[in-house]
Amino acid sequence: MSRQRIRHFAVALALSAIVIAASAAPAQAGFASPRDQARSSSHVAAAASAAIPEAAPKQIAYTVSAKPSREVFGFALASSLADPTIGYPSWNFDMLSTVAFFGVHVDTAGHFVGDGGWNVWNSSTLSTLVATAHQHGAKVVLTIILQDFSANTPNMCAGLAHIDTTVAQTAAEVRAKGVDGVNIDYEGLDGSCGRGDPYWAQHAMTTMTQKMRAALGSSSYISVDTYAGSAGDPYGFFDIGGIAAYADSLFVMAYDMEYSNYSSAPIYCSRFCLGPTAPLTGYRYNDTGIMSQYIAVAPRSKVILGVPYYGRKACVGNTTSPNQYPTSSVVADSYLDASGEAAYFEVRTGSYAAHRETNSGGMERWDIWYNTRLGCTRELYWDDAVSLGKKYDLVNADGLRGVGLWNLNYGGGAPELWAALQNHFLGCSGAAISVSPASPQWASTHVTVTASSRPCSNPQYRFWIQSPNGTWSVVQDYSATNTYSWTATGNPGSYRIEADVRSSTRVSYDSYAVVGDVLRACSAVGLSTSKSSPAFPGTAVVITGSSSCPGTPEYRFWVQPPGGKWAVVQNYGAVATYTWSTGVQGAYSLEVDVRDQGSTASYDKYVTTSFTIYAPPCTTPSLRAVPASPQGSGTRVVFSASSGGCPNPRYRFWIEPPGAGWKVMQDYGAASSFAWTGGAAGTYGVEVDVRDASSSASYEHVANATYVLTACSGARLSASMPSPEPVGTTIVLTGSASCLATPTYRFWVKRPGGSWAIARDYGSATAYAWNTTGIADGVYGLEVDARNQGSTAAYETVANMTFLVDTCSGAHLATSKQSPQLPGTTIGLTATATCMGSAEYRFWVRDLSGRWTIVQDYSSTSTFSWNTTGRPQGTYGLEVDVRNHGSLAAYESVANITFTIYAAPCTAAHLATDKPSGQVHGTTITLTGSATCGGTPQYRFWVRDLSGRWTIVQDFGSPNTFGWNTTGLAPGTYGLEVDVRNVGSSAPYETVANLTFAVT
Repeated sequence: MSRQRIRHFAVALALSAIVIAASAAPAQAGFASPRDQARSSSHVAAAASAAIPEAAPKQIAYTVSAKPSREVFGFALASSLADPTIGYPSWNFDMLSTVAFFGVHVDTAGHFVGDGGWNVWNSSTLSTLVATAHQHGAKVVLTIILQDFSANTPNMCAGLAHIDTTVAQTAAEVRAKGVDGVNIDYEGLDGSCGRGDPYWAQHAMTTMTQKMRAALGSSSYISVDTYAGSAGDPYGFFDIGGIAAYADSLFVMAYDMEYSNYSSAPIYCSRFCLGPTAPLTGYRYNDTGIMSQYIAVAPRSKVILGVPYYGRKACVGNTTSPNQYPTSSVVADSYLDASGEAAYFEVRTGSYAAHRETNSGGMERWDIWYNTRLGCTRELYWDDAVSLGKKYDLVNADGLRGVGLWNLNYGGGAPELWAALQNHFLGCSGAAISVSPASPQWASTHVTVTASSRPCSNPQYRFWIQSPNGTWSVVQDYSATNTYSWTATGNPGSYRIEADVRSSTRVSYDSYAVVGDVLRACSAVGLSTSKSSPAFPGTAVVITGSSSCPGTPEYRFWVQPPGGKWAVVQNYGAVATYTWSTGVQGAYSLEVDVRDQGSTASYDKYVTTSFTIYAPPCTTPSLRAVPASPQGSGTRVVFSASSGGCPNPRYRFWIEPPGAGWKVMQDYGAASSFAWTGGAAGTYGVEVDVRDASSSASYEHVANATYVLTACSGARLSASMPSPEPVGTTIVLTGSASCLATPTYRFWVKRPGGSWAIARDYGSATAYAWNTTGIADGVYGLEVDARNQGSTAAYETVANMTFLVDTCSGAHLATSKQSPQLPGTTIGLTATATCMGSAEYRFWVRDLSGRWTIVQDYSSTSTFSWNTTGRPQGTYGLEVDVRNHGSLAAYESVANITFTIYAAPCTAAHLATDKPSGQVHGTTITLTGSATCGGTPQYRFWVRDLSGRWTIVQDFGSPNTFGWNTTGLAPGTYGLEVDVRNVGSSAPYETVANLTFAVT
């Protein structure tokens, strides 16, 4: 799709070009009617005088019609320009926005060619065309033509090389002929033209448009004819975005698409076959798609959809099928020829059949018949007024600048073509307006306004009224109703009434008409009072109105209090008096309005006067507070005031909180006291205003005071037990604070890793019993808030503490030596436990009798050395108690074990003497004991005297010897014995040895 293009017809429709198109754009703002100017002047005229004339004025009426709402751009062929049947004399210039004279050719040197087009350009035919177009508000532009599709396009390259010459000549001709601009119809291929830039031709086209704009200025109209496929081909002959920057419009040649569509969906012909030249939808290349491409790269306001006033026909193989293969040359039919084919004498009677395209939403025509001269069936594809109307709908739907017609000569004066343009782009013209009854009338007269226009589809009417002050207002918006019942005619003066008419919501109006109307009313109103001003409050005053009216007057009475708003006190009626019961003192305004009975005017005339009501002022009030300041926050305080000098004092009380503005707490009333429950702590302003009940003053005198509310302070929080305590303990939290009023307390608890929660809300109780049963171990936050009773503060003073709730667990007790051990062994005891706080340990030993004894009380030391020396053999109980440091619990976790002290009994006791038996008395005999023991032996020595009595001479101990002194002993044989047992043994003995010894 790099070179999709279409060439204009030079003389006839013998074309073989390829087409593709796409795009859309909004309505052009440049098509303005004289409405705004006309309305502006009518506004000025209406505002110049608001007086009611004595005689009926001449009615002012005028009508304004609009041009098409979209640009209608048509090419005018020079060859038949003056032809009265197909040339400009047959055209409806009211439906044309721009006429492009086609045209003047450009040679390779950039000069205009003196051919037939040049001759017509310089003839009276052109000047008559221009005069006719301008008379109807249409523009005329000159089309300059250069086309070259030969290899390397040498002629186009040469022409583009001399664009300065062409631009200069164009500007000169535009000015000389008084036309409105230029249409550039340069058709070629992009290329380098022998230069280093491979897109030189494209860039030269953009430069030409730029230079043309500079030469003609911003007031001239410039359009450029572009290929249908150019918006989708950035490497083609036209840079659409670049040209759009300088051109007013892009005429998109969106036709001859059958040459690009035949091989694709929906018909898939193997070679060229007939089809719609400009399908709206359905085919590979269609108007809808082409316009979407264009509006993607250029403003909608510059895109013109070119449509064909022609079609194509050829001989085909059968009489029924669409999209047939030609069996003869393909020739073009202008619109006038195509629309007349059915009646042409060469058509066999009864053979002509007209159809609508079903593959496209555009309802394009395809007709088929038998041609008697050619002896073949002919098939024709073309656009009639119906299918053209579908394309016009696309222009409106996409908001394009407008529609372009190739060309006006092919359609001539065909009324259905002009009607299609009017129905889609013009709407309703020739608006007219009338009023009944005719002006002038008395104010409040019912007036019927009627509007009309030339015939159009779906006419809609809107009515405006301009009041005597010059303000326009819509009184009935667009609807199908062409009448307006004007009942709001009560105000006299000169009015203007306007009716707008349109057939489409796309425009504000198609045309409109304006007419004037005059309304008359009452004059000369008067007002009097039965009492002279000033008067005392409560005095009855009769207000009387008078007037001069053409009909029966009716009166309305108003009163405006001092500093207040006007209020109706007696509405319209025939009664000309009102009895006013005077109110508060001050300066009043009184008003009476008059109008004719039955009038809907607010009033015809009115008059006002002033009237004063007066009473002596109140004296400065006293102000007293009970209880007196200062007090604690939240205290209920009663403020009392008193004043004299005025008959009916009224009091108003204000409070100014600390750092805030004054606020009325009790508005004016007879009550002279105000009960206030104080808020947060701080210094408050207090004020009382006083005025008489009849006074309209804000106040007559005031009194002020300050009142201090004091917050609680010095909050403290204590716990009945020190931290930590185990889970399940109930801990009493006690709060205290220094408060002038009655303190209230609120207690909070914060879980470990959690958020604060109110445990008990505000109350007078100072203590809260915190039951820790079932809660998790951890460090808890505790808080007490304190505030005065009645205070609105969240809190006034706060105290916090933390508390560890924890029970030591997992107590374990280990010994340095395994059980059993020999008596006298020192056993190391080591304890462990899991505690969140600091653990402390207590050690116990249970003796063989079962009695437990603390051997090491609570301390941070987790070990204890148990010395078993002297301990009887047996199994002992060992225990460790564990608790958190500071805990008052007896213990939180306990571990117990047993431990045995044991040795094998002694055996084989033996007793020896250092001297043999038979020693002389007085000799010291050394006794030595021995035995085999599992532990440490201990020895006990006995002596049996001559009488046979045994006596312990040395009790159990570690010494295994005993020195037996025989001094003083009687001669004889003595018994000697040693008992042996293990240390720690509770047995009397475990083994024993005896012998006898003689003393001489």
